[in-house]
Amino acid sequence: GDWSSDVCSSDLAQLITDVNRITAEWVANGKINEEWDSYLDSLTNMRMEEMVNATQAAYDRFLEAK
Repeated sequence: GDWSSDVCSSDLAQLITDVNRITAEWVANGKINEEWDSYLDSLTNMRMEEMVNATQAAYDRFLEAK
């Protein structure tokens, strides 16, 4: 199967959208230092680590199957 099927594509798309929006705000406003900790907290709240681990595990299986 598709190695990305373990990760919900809508969650991933939302995460990418959020990261792009936050990055653009930092470039425009220069507030990365003040907002970095809350940004990391929000990634944790969005189960970022779970998504990364699921993607990595699925990709590793994909490579082994080749």
